[in-house]
Amino acid sequence: MNQEEQKILLNKLEDEKQLAFKDSPPDAPMLTSIVSQLMSIDNKYKTYFKAFATQLRQDLFVNSISIKGLQLEPFNEVTLPTAENHEAEESRITEVQIEFTELFKKLTENRPDHFEILKGYFIIKLENNPLESYKLMVLFDSTFFIQPIRKKITAIIPEAIFKKIEDFEKEVETGFNQEGNLLCLILLHPRTNDGESIDKLKNTLSTIIDSYKYFESFSLKNQNNHVGNYYESSISKEDFFEEISYINGTLLSNGGINNEEEKIIKKLCSSFRTPLLIYRTLSGGNSGSKVIEVRPKKELGPEHEKRYIIKYSTKTAERKIYKEFEYFGKYIEGYKSFNEYECKYDKTLIYEGLRYSYAISDTEANSYSYNQILEKKENEFHPDKLEIIDELFSIQLFQTWRDSFDKIESSCKILYEPYIDTQKIIEQIARILNKTEEQLKSDELVNNFYKIWEKQFQFQQKICHGDLHTENFFKDKNGIYLIDFGYTGIRHALIDHTSLECSIKFKHCPFYLEIKELQDIESELLLDSSFQLSTRFSKTSRPDLLEYLEIVKRIRKNSITLFSDSNSTTEYLLSLFIMTFRQIRYKDMNQLYAYHSALILSRRLIQLLNLDS
Repeated sequence: MNQEEQKILLNKLEDEKQLAFKDSPPDAPMLTSIVSQLMSIDNKYKTYFKAFATQLRQDLFVNSISIKGLQLEPFNEVTLPTAENHEAEESRITEVQIEFTELFKKLTENRPDHFEILKGYFIIKLENNPLESYKLMVLFDSTFFIQPIRKKITAIIPEAIFKKIEDFEKEVETGFNQEGNLLCLILLHPRTNDGESIDKLKNTLSTIIDSYKYFESFSLKNQNNHVGNYYESSISKEDFFEEISYINGTLLSNGGINNEEEKIIKKLCSSFRTPLLIYRTLSGGNSGSKVIEVRPKKELGPEHEKRYIIKYSTKTAERKIYKEFEYFGKYIEGYKSFNEYECKYDKTLIYEGLRYSYAISDTEANSYSYNQILEKKENEFHPDKLEIIDELFSIQLFQTWRDSFDKIESSCKILYEPYIDTQKIIEQIARILNKTEEQLKSDELVNNFYKIWEKQFQFQQKICHGDLHTENFFKDKNGIYLIDFGYTGIRHALIDHTSLECSIKFKHCPFYLEIKELQDIESELLLDSSFQLSTRFSKTSRPDLLEYLEIVKRIRKNSITLFSDSNSTTEYLLSLFIMTFRQIRYKDMNQLYAYHSALILSRRLIQLLNLDS
């Protein structure tokens, strides 16, 4: 390959890379092709492509993309192999990389036994010569209790080397022979409130790492198999040392969170400079995200400690957490009176997360989700469960969003498409009714859904929370605050009310109730009078069910001012039908109740909208 051919190939790769990163998420197959082309270049020409390969690796890291096979070492200036030994050298490099992969797998494959409970550990690769084999070295603090983990590791990797970090640093400084390559497991003792000790540790590790030509750090995903890509990696030393600072300098108050989860939580709280984070788990969403409450421990006492909500999940192609951050910036941050609503976004190799500040009282110790208030009669706010609904829809955030009103003509499909995965819902209906999907083609509810789904109608739209259920708003003595803005945006103006009604009925109403009794209740809820507080329900005498129906009435009463036509409840029933149909999908809801409720609503709407034909 002459110089002109190298230039042509580099320009081609630059164009392909620009095209691959044009959209979000980037085009992974195209990036895989670029890496394949790069690595297939003869080693004696690779130096010309070093800058491109280095920048590509960084761009992949920034976009949280892992493409197997991209190694920077072959692009460094090395003694060119002769034609005779070139093929043998490439074969040896491949063999060494296989050896490394097997060693890495041996180290990590027993994660359920130790890596799921071990905290504050780091895994890195240190390489000098791609032709040399790898050894496992466990580097540990002088105060780290090494014996338990030593026994477990030597049982699977007898040749593993164990050294104190400071001892290995001395060997490096005195010219220790480092021609070989290392897979290092670094085990650290926490250094809370000890910035000087952390800086010393980082300097020690830096001396060790800088004595090698190539560095890579690894984070393990939360899965117990070793098929495919079960880890993420980075070549950024700066990010590695940043992790050392915020992970090793802070403790979490609970042991129920694994090492990679701790990373995202501590990174989101890294600015607090606190030795201890007190936390409690709040919920886990249908999207796979987790929600916790965090309080950084401060020297001045609990009355000076601010509380936060942290929401995090593994990074996916959809990047739901980042989208929620964008929605927050667009629809909440910067509005007058909402300075106390704050949101910080960050990510690690495995997770991405958000840190929300509380909107009302930072130091109030007793705060509860509405779910907790309903489920625990001894809760201090349980007697106020009806008034809380009125208070909820009166908070300043909802009042401000009212100013975004706009009347449009649209179909349910256009307005509600983000909420409905038709195929998954139909799969659940088939399971509930014990029918095949083919048999469901004649199901009354399914047919009614498609008729209503396409119907054009006049709607009011405005900024809405978009996912209002009983775990997404909290109450304390000073007020009510919202969390979880993953669906916040311009929505049908009634969606928050109908979403909350569904949460009350399908999550909180007792699952043991006979369907006939629930069907009678749903028929009564079709009446316009169900939007008036004076209404008395006659189809049940159960005190617990009547309590939940009173909450439903409060929700409906608060929705009336949002109707396009103040004399008709049809718009509310439309929204309620779509959101009820959605609930059939979720196994933690009363799916059978949701099915029959949706069927009753659909029959009424078919009549109201003249869709019988």
